[in-house]
Amino acid sequence: MKRHPQTPSSSAAQFCWVIVCGYQYRSHAAPPAAPYIDLRWDNGEVTWDGLSACTLGLPIAGPDGNGVYARWDWDGHRLRVENDRLGFQPLFIYHDAHRLLVSSSILQLIRLGAPNRLNYPALAIFLRLGFFLGEDTPFSKIQQIPPASTLTWAAGKLALERRPQPPVELNTAPRNTLSDDFIALFRQSIRRRLPTTDDCAVPLSGGRDSRHILFELYTAGQRPTCVTMQGSPLAKHDESDTALALSRRLGLPHDLVPQARSRLRQEYRKNLLTEFCADEHGWFLPTTDYLSRTYATVYDGIGGDVLAAGLFLTEDKLRLMRSGRFTALAEQLMPFEQTLARILNKPVYDRMPREPALEAVANELKRHADQPNPVGAFYFANRTRRKIALSPFAMISGPLVHAPFLDLELVAHLRGIPAEQLLDHRFHTETIARAYPRLADLPYFNGKREVVQNFAYTARASLDSLAIGLQHKRRRLLRPGYLFPRSVRTLLQTDYGLEFTLRIAPRILYLLQLDDWCDTSVATTTGEQWALET
Repeated sequence: MKRHPQTPSSSAAQFCWVIVCGYQYRSHAAPPAAPYIDLRWDNGEVTWDGLSACTLGLPIAGPDGNGVYARWDWDGHRLRVENDRLGFQPLFIYHDAHRLLVSSSILQLIRLGAPNRLNYPALAIFLRLGFFLGEDTPFSKIQQIPPASTLTWAAGKLALERRPQPPVELNTAPRNTLSDDFIALFRQSIRRRLPTTDDCAVPLSGGRDSRHILFELYTAGQRPTCVTMQGSPLAKHDESDTALALSRRLGLPHDLVPQARSRLRQEYRKNLLTEFCADEHGWFLPTTDYLSRTYATVYDGIGGDVLAAGLFLTEDKLRLMRSGRFTALAEQLMPFEQTLARILNKPVYDRMPREPALEAVANELKRHADQPNPVGAFYFANRTRRKIALSPFAMISGPLVHAPFLDLELVAHLRGIPAEQLLDHRFHTETIARAYPRLADLPYFNGKREVVQNFAYTARASLDSLAIGLQHKRRRLLRPGYLFPRSVRTLLQTDYGLEFTLRIAPRILYLLQLDDWCDTSVATTTGEQWALET
């Protein structure tokens, strides 16, 4: 078991580190260049730049479109772009009458000249809901390519074909049969994704998804390394102990990765790596960095929580969906309106009204209403695909990332399970115990994710936010005078430090960074006329 260098252990030592380093924030480096192709059509001639062929991710054996991947091929006359059936590999596009840009990075498209006008309706949803819907991005002229798409471009003409998706069929089999089929299909998924080298890793938590992957790899004769991030300085309980118990039982190597000293420095890098499309994942960045530089193959549990464990599913949400009360459910999913109104500059807030955002979320909820698990279907198609996917498929760079829960045959099975079977949130736990009875005694992490006061850590966030604010002179999105009083209050009022560090500071940072990348013709903080298109 390897342990990495630790942050100073005592509060006094940490606070001294904060004082020394708090004003030395220098993380304005642009994100690394991403693969792209740039096609121009002018006066009947084509010019191009970038990569003529590129494959991101890997197609997997099984049904057509299996795996997580996107690829393009340019033969000098015709471009063909396609992606996996679920659309989990991020790939973005900008086009107009004379130009087509395709890249795995929104920020790469902007560097190449794609318009960076803000997408106010989409941001109105993101800042309230926490993720984008459909193919929206923060920028009005840039979109993510939809799932199961084939895009062709020739002689300046763009065509997009959506390959048909098989319907989700309700599965009314008994619970044990549903579980047995889950076991068999997951086993098949792992066999389709066995590593070809020994340097493979499973990021292991105290939960179910990574445990299921680990146990099945072990059953298949593999001996991956377990990688776990140590508990946050603000966490009352540390689930790394639960993860260590698993690796010890199986006799597997286990690497522990420490938390970063500065939460906001990680948030800063995360915002760039996730193309401003995620409000989570910053805390996980030390682990993705370690995985990127250490292993050739990584297994991620994306999708297992929503599809097999009923994450976000409650009786109330299911009742609202079944009764068609989509607006009421949308209201429930978008709290904290007063916080948003206070943090945004007034001209910006006026361009992002709540009512159209509510209507858009309600319409998206309605689109999934006839699914066996409508709540899970909504989150899987939007939150899982557009936000959670950015952790394994954008933040990890280098290793091949396998996502066993996204195998198409397994997804079809899990999507067909009635929501009522998942309401107790025990279906996945029972399935793992049924599949691996000799390991069923190993406990899960059931400690509540409570937070505790840590003055040195929250003080670091305060001083980092002040340093960042001093370096970002433009304040078109953030309300004038919002940052500095709250940063100082964190130093003076201990209880406020948690709220500032966990909720307020990351939003401030997101807006300041987005300000650097969006169109400079936006209105200033003095309330000038807005010039951006929606």
